[in-house]
Amino acid sequence: MTSQPWYTSPLGWLAGLGSNLPGYDTAIRLPIEPLFGALRATLIGRRIETTLGGSPLAVVVSDLEASFDPVSTAFGQIDDVLITSDDVEFDGLRARRVEVRPRNVHTRPGFSPTLVAAPLDVLIEADWNQVQALLRRHLGRVDVEPLGGQRARLRPTGHRSRHGWLDVDLQVVNGRVELHPAHAGWGESGLRRRLRAVPAIPIPTALGDAVRIVDLAVDRDAVTVALRVDQWSIGYGRLLSF
Repeated sequence: MTSQPWYTSPLGWLAGLGSNLPGYDTAIRLPIEPLFGALRATLIGRRIETTLGGSPLAVVVSDLEASFDPVSTAFGQIDDVLITSDDVEFDGLRARRVEVRPRNVHTRPGFSPTLVAAPLDVLIEADWNQVQALLRRHLGRVDVEPLGGQRARLRPTGHRSRHGWLDVDLQVVNGRVELHPAHAGWGESGLRRRLRAVPAIPIPTALGDAVRIVDLAVDRDAVTVALRVDQWSIGYGRLLSF
């Protein structure tokens, strides 16, 4: 009968941590480093399905990197972690690339050890058509055309030459995206009117109170969004079950 890996057992964690304390004659063992190696071998290339904010999330991890300092690692900490994926689907929308940087990654000891990161920075790059699909969920039958910079043009779907349009600035305010109307015009003519004191159009998010948008970059082909999660944690038992 094969023995259980030490990093899946609470007693194994205690033994692994104890070997780093003064008075032990055994060779130094760094528990979190071999655990990271096991996670890397298990997660890379696998499709992981879970939920975020109550919506389905599917991720295929393409790379998992970390650096280890001997002192901090002995106390169950990792200095720098980067998780990347080129195949992410969230609530029916796809991202071309996602980078996750957990900060202050450490082990919370206990009978069931937990991996904790605070905060968690997430960078999402998506094609513009995916962003337009997201906006349509909240704006209805509206075409959204990127104009470069932080500006986009809204038009009623299917009637570009006969209906008016609205230019908006995309801004991040208090952790969410808002569309700030700037100019309005009609058809394909160059006539337009500057708008003043028009209320912003909020774009709802369903990621939870602990997740906020901190930055937004827009070009003609893609949108890059930076998110910050105040704190993230997961039990090692669940992490190793993926």
